[in-house]
This record gives sequence, C-alpha cells and structure tokens, in this order.
Amino acid sequence: MRNCSESRGPASNEMKQFKAYATAALAVLATVLLAGCAHVRSQSKPPARTVANFKARTLDDQGLKQFLEQHLRHSLETWPLESWDFPKLTLAALYFHPELAAPQTQRRTQRDSKVEHPADSARLRTAAVAWQVRATLRTNLLAYVAVQRRQELLRELESTQMELAQVVAKRLADGELPPVELSLLRIQLAETRLEMIESFQKKMNFRERMADSLGLSVKALFEVEVTYDLSRAARHDLDARTLRRQALRSRADVLLAVSEYTAAEMTLRREISKRHPKARLNPGCAWDAEQNRWAINLKPDLLTNYNSGQIATMEARRIEAAAHLLNLQTEVIDELDRQAALYRARLEDAGDIGRLTAAIRRQHDAVEARFKARDALRLELIMARLQLLPAQVAQLDAQERLQEALGALEDAAHLPSDWTDSSMEVEPERPARTPPVKPNPAIIPKDAI
Repeated sequence: MRNCSESRGPASNEMKQFKAYATAALAVLATVLLAGCAHVRSQSKPPARTVANFKARTLDDQGLKQFLEQHLRHSLETWPLESWDFPKLTLAALYFHPELAAPQTQRRTQRDSKVEHPADSARLRTAAVAWQVRATLRTNLLAYVAVQRRQELLRELESTQMELAQVVAKRLADGELPPVELSLLRIQLAETRLEMIESFQKKMNFRERMADSLGLSVKALFEVEVTYDLSRAARHDLDARTLRRQALRSRADVLLAVSEYTAAEMTLRREISKRHPKARLNPGCAWDAEQNRWAINLKPDLLTNYNSGQIATMEARRIEAAAHLLNLQTEVIDELDRQAALYRARLEDAGDIGRLTAAIRRQHDAVEARFKARDALRLELIMARLQLLPAQVAQLDAQERLQEALGALEDAAHLPSDWTDSSMEVEPERPARTPPVKPNPAIIPKDAI
C-alpha cells in the first residue's frame, strides 16, 4: 500500500531503622492493544494460574542475561549484575512486562518516518506501550534513587546535629550557654528524624512502584542495587526545529496517525479508480521539510466530479483521519515547546544551586583542612557541615526536578535525551527462557532506552 510521500524540501534492617525512628519521634497502567498484538494482564494482580511464575521472576534470570547481551552488544562477565542502571532496567522491564506479551518475529526501529502498511499499526501501538513502560520506570526509578540519596544526607545531618547537641550540652553544663539553645537543637533533631521517617515511607512506596514498572514482585528487588544518573542532560546541539522533526518522524502515535490517514486515502483512491479508471489523483500526504511537519492536501481536486454517495462517505473518513493527524501534530509541537522551556528553566535553576553548593563545599573543605591541622575548633567544623548538608539536599532536589523535566521532554519527543543509544536498533529473536518463567516477548523500539 502506498504511504505518505516525503517531499525533498535490605528490607528487614530498613524496617528496624524505621521502627527506631518512629519510636524516637500506579495503579498499573492497563492498555488494550489490538487483537493479536498483545495480551494485557493486570500487573499487580496476575491471574491465579500465573501467580507462581510472576513471583518466580528475578533479575538473575538466564534468559534475561542473554536478552541484555543481545541488545548491549557485549557479553556480561558478571551475572547476576552487581548494579542495575536505567538502560539495563529498561531492558528488563521490556523483557518481563505483561503488557508486552506479544509474539513477534521481527522487531524494527521506529526511526523510519514511513509506515509501509496498515498492518504496522499493531506494531506502532505496541511501540507506544513500550515507550510508556520506559517512561513509567524512569519516573519511579528516579524518585526511588533520589529519596534514597536524600536518606543518606539526612542521616549525615542527624549525626551532625547530634554531635552539635553534645557540644552544646557540655557548654550548658559549664554554664556557657542558656538551656534554650539545647532545646532548639533538639527540636531541629526531631524534625530531621521525622523527615527521615517520611523519606523511608516514600522509599518503600517507590520501590513497590518500581517493581510494578518492571513486572516483578517487590521481593525480587531486595538486595538489588539500582542507580540513576542524576547528571543526565539533553543534547545541546539540537535546536527546536531539529527536536520537532525528530519527534514527528519518530513518535509512534504520530506515525500511527499517518498510517491511518494513508489507509483512509488509499481506500478512497481505490473506490474512485473503480468508477473512474482514468482519474488522476494528486498525493494527499507528504513531509513538508519547510514547515517541518506532515502536510495533507485537503484541496477539492481529489474529488472533482467524483462526489458520489460512497465516495463522499470515504472522503469524510479521510477528512476525519486528516483532522486527527493535524491536531495531534499541533498538540505534540505545543507540548515540545512547553517541556523544552521548562527544561531550560530547571537547567538554569540547577546550575545556580550547584554553583552555590560548590562554594559552600569549598568553605567546608577549608575549615576541615584547618581542623586537621589543629587550626580550627571542632565546633567550627560542625557548623561548616551544618551549612553544607542542607545545601546538598537543595542541590539534590534541584537535580531531581531537572531530571523530571528532562523526562517530560523525552516523553514529548518519544526520544531518549541523548538520542545516540544504539542498543535497540533491531531486536533478535528472544532466547528461550529458563523455567519456571514462560517466554514473554516484547516489541522494543530503538528509542525505548
């Protein structure tokens, strides 16, 4: 079938900590794909017959190892992995995820801007689900890693506040300070501990969500180290025009709309050809390089003198498909502009806070050096730490907001931030999975990682 043309132009220890501090102080995405494309199951509540297999899934699965090696294009010398980063966890999510339980014989990149046949609609729908799996995992992994780092900083803050309280208590005993000073410190210490309890609760929640995103039980993530690069950044050499072109020629939903328009137009053309074999029809869809978007010819020359009842009905369907494509493009472009502006603002904020934190760290390091040289008091070092730790927490918050904005920009474009990952250009046939987990193939677009 002719397509749109293209113009030239550990849990127990954590629970004990939680109880000690307490004493001291998605829904699952359900997307129904086309019949034969995918079989959607509830991820949080698998069918009874699959509960055992669901609970048996782990990140040391040998089939998963082969799957990663195929896409990472190198052998994994150590297995199970000691640490899992975002790209590897994304592959695991696509390997295990119930929403992508679709047998496919060929997986292809979605970078091509042409959709050769409406049969590709199923593939594009599955690709859209695969991207959503990546986006959901990214959101939950980022939140989990950020709150985990926040816990570490809060523990350091608690320890430093306790150290300061000891110094103040000694001075209070010597009559050098009023009792109110120690009371204020104890209030601050209690607030820190309450924040630690809250962060622990968030960590447990995000770990559960992360497991849900992976299609795994929470137990499967116990003792597993996961990481997320908080320094990820978008490519700065791509302007708004390039970003738009990449998005409109890569997003599965846009390509699906192009495919649906093409099908409607070709159906209309066939009907006209049946009744008017000599009719010459102009192409109705093309990539407009100048306007940097898909353009559709809605001029009446397509139907001049052929406006019969059946043809008019098919023309109405073509117009409806065209309107959907044009509206979708407008929505995508608007979303890209919004998210790009938000990312730039978050990038600037993170830069400002980073520079301020770096200055405070230099002051801290200078005091620490003086303390080691016995040229500064212990109290000076404690106060320097109490200045640095809140700045580090603020920097962490800024980095998390920046990564959230970057993720939103990625989702608007349906492209990873660096757009250079080559690990998923083509998916080979999935290797046989080791019992008791059954094979669970998934379409994986190149840009899913």
